[in-house]
Amino acid sequence: MRRRRAVAKPLIFLSYASEDIKFVNRFKNRLSRITGRTVQFFMAGDSIPPGVKWADYIEDNLDRADCVIVFFSHAAAASQWVLFETGYAWAKRKRVIPLGIHGCDFKQGVQPVSARQGFNIHAADDLNRVVEELGDILRRHFKSAFSPAEYARMVAEAPKHGTVIRAWRLKDREEIYNEGISLVTKCDYESHVRATVSVFDPDDVHDPHFRSYLSAIARKCGAAARKRGRRFAYDVVFGFRRTARGLIPEHVFRALRHRIAVLDRAHGTSKVRFYELNQEWALNMLLLNYEEAIIGFPENARRPELQHGVRLVGYDVVAPVVQWYKACVRDQAAPLDISLLRRGVNLPRKSGARPN
Repeated sequence: MRRRRAVAKPLIFLSYASEDIKFVNRFKNRLSRITGRTVQFFMAGDSIPPGVKWADYIEDNLDRADCVIVFFSHAAAASQWVLFETGYAWAKRKRVIPLGIHGCDFKQGVQPVSARQGFNIHAADDLNRVVEELGDILRRHFKSAFSPAEYARMVAEAPKHGTVIRAWRLKDREEIYNEGISLVTKCDYESHVRATVSVFDPDDVHDPHFRSYLSAIARKCGAAARKRGRRFAYDVVFGFRRTARGLIPEHVFRALRHRIAVLDRAHGTSKVRFYELNQEWALNMLLLNYEEAIIGFPENARRPELQHGVRLVGYDVVAPVVQWYKACVRDQAAPLDISLLRRGVNLPRKSGARPN
């Protein structure tokens, strides 16, 4: 008896910011049922196996995709990955469908998102128009649809932009670090945590508040590393000036190695990226996605007047800080080689390193 040859399922590439993962997952799961599971989906957070190069794997799947759906939101507008995926799909002449979600108008985005025919999602009927469009692209007819109740569940977990802004003072190092522990502990495994650090005091590693804070970060990174395929990331930019010989100052070198040792014990180093910037700040910050932040002076243990901070909540106030961090801090910084630091190797900066 002749076996039937398996027919490859059409591939829909979903491009989104990690902050919108809950909405996108609900969309994908419902659409999978609507299509009778005859369509496969690519989501970078879930589809990339460990050990492969993200950019190459994403390009390969964009090449194979029959359609690319771009979820345009406040977070997506600031996402380099969403811009890269959309631009690559556009260059490859793929069918791109932008969806404006969480009250965002996709036509207000940058090209090529704004130049495409898409849908702003305000109700279940808008999602059903997307289903019809996919049916036309894939030359199929799908009978099921999104219900108003399903749409309500999708938007119930959406980030609330422009509605809540709160700020309160943190009076000392203990409060700053305790608030940092709370922030890191509660974040999910699709979060992006960003931080700046200035190492003023080489004895900070003995501060019990700092040690508790660092342990909380290590536990979260370790747990995220065990959940393969998740987008959780912890980026830290250290501000310091190298010595005349181009080496990392000894007290900074010890501080870096101490952090790596704690992360290694929790098996969380794979989720961490260290960078350096040739500056020294009196102020440090911890940013969670685009919604929450701590800005303060916890590293200045020997200067009591610089041991307070502020806690910020709300997209409208935190998102500009994240944009500043990306443009003026992260993009100007050079990566630090964690494997060399772990082995105790302190080398001058490479000639090809990013200037700052």
